[in-house]
Amino acid sequence: AVFFLSLAIFFSDDISKYSFLIPFIASLALDLFSTRKKNCLYYAVVIIIAFIASKVMLSAIQDSGGFQLPGVGGPRFATQEEFINNLYFLSIGTLRLFEAYFFGMNIGLQSFSSIIRLCFLCYFIYIIISSAKQITKFSVIDRTLLLTAIIMPAAFLFSNIPSAVESIRYIAPSVVFGSVFVCRNVNIDYKMSIYLFVLAIVSGAVIYGNAISLDKRNHEVEKLSEYIKNNNLKSGFASFWFASSVSLKSGSIISPVIFNSHEGSVKPFLWLSKIDNYERRNSFIIADSEDDMNAAIKEYGEPDAIDRIMTKYILIWNEGVNIQFDGFSKSTNSNYFGSLGYSDDYKVCKKEGNAFMVTGPYKPLKQGKYNLHIEKSGEGDVFGDIVAFGGKKVIAKINNVENMDLYIDRTYPDVEVRIYNTDISSCIKSISIDRE
Repeated sequence: AVFFLSLAIFFSDDISKYSFLIPFIASLALDLFSTRKKNCLYYAVVIIIAFIASKVMLSAIQDSGGFQLPGVGGPRFATQEEFINNLYFLSIGTLRLFEAYFFGMNIGLQSFSSIIRLCFLCYFIYIIISSAKQITKFSVIDRTLLLTAIIMPAAFLFSNIPSAVESIRYIAPSVVFGSVFVCRNVNIDYKMSIYLFVLAIVSGAVIYGNAISLDKRNHEVEKLSEYIKNNNLKSGFASFWFASSVSLKSGSIISPVIFNSHEGSVKPFLWLSKIDNYERRNSFIIADSEDDMNAAIKEYGEPDAIDRIMTKYILIWNEGVNIQFDGFSKSTNSNYFGSLGYSDDYKVCKKEGNAFMVTGPYKPLKQGKYNLHIEKSGEGDVFGDIVAFGGKKVIAKINNVENMDLYIDRTYPDVEVRIYNTDISSCIKSISIDRE
């Protein structure tokens, strides 16, 4: 039971490493050292095997053309600037998560209710911190709950993953597990628990009272789904949230994408998505804004029809559109490249002050063998690398060659070729990667 439950958790969400695996293993280790119980080793081995098995299963599914579930990627320690931002995101996000954000509110019942929620938040934090000082006295389960409540905010604060206040969702396991820990370990007499319960209900009623509605439908999703059904549209692209919701309502296969208005491009968002669906003949795109619509038109040309559904745009191409994962060929002075050197109509050349001369084009490539070709101008050298995930993953090095073979070990959504900027660098006209 422990194996299959752990396998399901690890397979479903990569963040479970921090919310379950590390806290549970740490809790078992503390129990082993303090009590010398050998059954702790059994559970630790079972959980580690389940974690390894989940990674093997996920890799096999992705390699066979199944859905992509990349997880949180390869996090690193936050820079000083990122740490300060994370501290802000954590503070404001936690206040909003507990409905305790009262800043800027008029003095009244609503703000008073938020202050009551702030008191609950402070009490929650106090219990977690004071319990951490006596962590060895708790059971394995309670210790795991407590460690999760501590580890997730710390990981949020010191990693590069958070990008906005909305990233506070990453610490949701801390709130859930921490609340369970508090309920299991804090003794409050009957009368006090009734008072606190009533206070929580009343403050919640004040905060949420005006937001309660019996109509929970998203009318935009309803209208989009109805349009797609009526026009017999079978497959297309949309931003993540509308791809998932409209797919369920309309029965159409809609793959999530990211619109880049600067480049004028539409790129795959490899999250619970299948590569085959991007490469097939897709007939429509749902654009969230005019900028997204213009990016789609720049990528695929003028559509055969454009209709507006509430705030969204539906673009239809009778001949179909797709996203290829088997290579690219681009001029280095196009918007797909970050040309950091001197550029003209035909090439990009070296320029002092930048580490790279050319970076881009951030195109998706699936697993397989490829050939890189660099068209240069002049007799200078060509050094660089091929990376993914913003440089976190180095796929291959370019050691003064114009043609080279390389192997892509898995599907990447954003393969980037970076040409170093040196005193002896050659000017670069174009870069192409073709599947063998």
